Formats: sequence, C-alpha cells, structure tokens
Amino acid sequence: HLTPADLGALLPRVAGITEKMHFDADFIGSPSRINLKALNLHSDHRDLILRAAGKLPPLPKTSPTVTLGLHEATITDGVWELLQKQAPELYALIPQEVVRIGNATATGDLRHDASQTTLDLHAATDAGNLKAHVELDKQGHYNATLDGESIEVARIIPASPLTQTDITMQTQGKAGSAGASFAELLGSLTGTLTAKATHAHLLGYEYDDISLNGDYAPGHYEATLALDDPNGAL
Repeated sequence: HLTPADLGALLPRVAGITEKMHFDADFIGSPSRINLKALNLHSDHRDLILRAAGKLPPLPKTSPTVTLGLHEATITDGVWELLQKQAPELYALIPQEVVRIGNATATGDLRHDASQTTLDLHAATDAGNLKAHVELDKQGHYNATLDGESIEVARIIPASPLTQTDITMQTQGKAGSAGASFAELLGSLTGTLTAKATHAHLLGYEYDDISLNGDYAPGHYEATLALDDPNGAL
C-alpha cells in the first residue's frame, strides 16, 4: 500500500489525499525492458479506480526511442471524485470535458524519439467509443485523425446543440506556447480541420452526412459546412 505521505513525496499536488491506496502489480524485466502484466489500484473507500497493463521494449543504443505498449487500462470516475475532494490543485488542471467522459477502458501504443511522438489509442467510454492517431514533432507541428462512434457530445459539452454523433475528423497544424494549462494550449493551436458526421442528433432532429472543412487560429474559425439529408440541405 501507499500511505498519504508516500503519495505526497512522489507527487506534491496529491499531498492532500488522506485515503490509503492499495495496489497489486505483476511485472518482470530490467531497467531497460519492463513488462507490466497487471496493475490494480484501490483505495480504502472505493472499488477499483485504475487497472493497467503494458510493456516498455528495450531502449535502442543508437537513438533515445521509447515505445510504450498499453495492453489495457481502465479508469473509473472514482479517480475524479478522489482528486476533486482531496487533491483540488491537481483536479483543477484536468479539463472538465475529460472528467465528463466517465469510466473508460483503453488500449494503444505511444512511441517517442528525438524527432517525433506518435500515439495510437482505442478507447471505450461512457460517452462513446474513440479511435485516435496523433503525431507531434518537437517543433510543435501535429497531425491527428479521430474516429468517434456514438459520441455523447451533450454529456461532454452540456450546452452543445449536437447531442450525439458518429464522426471522423482530421486536423493538422502547429501549437503555440504550451501555457500554464491544457485550455491555454488548445487556445494556441493554428491549423486546418476536416470533419464528417455520418449520423448526428442536432437540435432535436437526426441528420446524415454533415461535412465541415475549415481553418482555425486563436480566437478565430472559418469553415464551409455542407448538409445533404432528407431533413434538409445546406
């Protein structure tokens, strides 16, 4: 188990957590190669809040390349409840859109080398299913493809007129200053976005084949919208 003092020494922002954490882990390897077969994390007052499994292949001697294979990770909404009550400074850094996703199970791979970071992720959540491929270089240029199935948009963004959708998005561009928060990082992005909703619940109606193509910059978005559906064309 981890005591509150252990957690505070490891991560100062969670020093306020008073619940004792219990975990069991099964792993094998060396400092350069670790195979995490299983990791389960509980607390005194909650059921399972985190489950993970993955591997870190050998680090090549010729380049600082790191590849993390995530066989499966499960995170429950108990994590957000715990952080909100006992580590508010850390909780404040987490976008509420992430918190509203709820329970999630994910698999994927993360690869990092001297020039680029690449992420492939498959996630099943309370707010729908998501598949993502993201490439980011050290100059801040990014290229991302996202496929969403039965995404509960209104759950993530309560004020959205779009309540549910099946959507594919592709975007590329450049990030500005990372800033002090995730919101500031998002606000610094400049690039292009192409999206197509094969099915969507919008303003109380169901539509098929909504396309969006445009450019975005801090404080600005300009796009072309096309709708071709029996309920309306635009």
